[in-house]
Amino acid sequence: PRRRAPRGEAARVADDGPAPPVWPTAWNASLVKLYPASVSRGFQWYTTFYYDYSYGAPGAGAALFEFYATYFTDVRDGLRWANYNCSILFDGEFNVWMFTKQRCLLSHKGLPSIQPDWLRGAAYVRSGTMVKNRYQHQWRLDVSSPDDYIDYYATADDARTPIRSTNQINDPGATDYIDVAVGPQRAERFALPPHCAANHDDPLAACPLFP
Repeated sequence: PRRRAPRGEAARVADDGPAPPVWPTAWNASLVKLYPASVSRGFQWYTTFYYDYSYGAPGAGAALFEFYATYFTDVRDGLRWANYNCSILFDGEFNVWMFTKQRCLLSHKGLPSIQPDWLRGAAYVRSGTMVKNRYQHQWRLDVSSPDDYIDYYATADDARTPIRSTNQINDPGATDYIDVAVGPQRAERFALPPHCAANHDDPLAACPLFP
């Protein structure tokens, strides 16, 4: 039987509809992570996201998140990022947090990047203008329980360009996708910087335990 949508979500899972989208194998975008006002006073994270499944360990892909605390508008240059904090790199063999001042932190080994078909199994919910006044489709992916799910919104055209994905129940909020650009990414974006790869026998040997 179909379940009633929890967490105040009025949408009902539909019986049929378009299949969930599969991400392009290479693309980048600006991301805005939105927290509700009840969490962190509505704080927002700004991120540039690079993804290319042709890099990294076989079958794992590579992803790079560059985090910024805020952005500002410059009348000469338009929208620009400011207050760089850190980068997080996934390549299937390791997950490394890279900080300013020549610091890096090995977070995990053997942690893959995001799979292009990570939405497989998601159920179609509806179409309409739910987010940003754009006509779109909505899918719902159950994560660990019926009360813990991700809602994913993408354009209703063939491109299925991502618009928003909600976070899991233990991380309330949502992530908006802005300025999505599909195409191959530069290999050097997914390479460890010299201060993290000083030892060629073990590229993680130079990473301190804590930043």
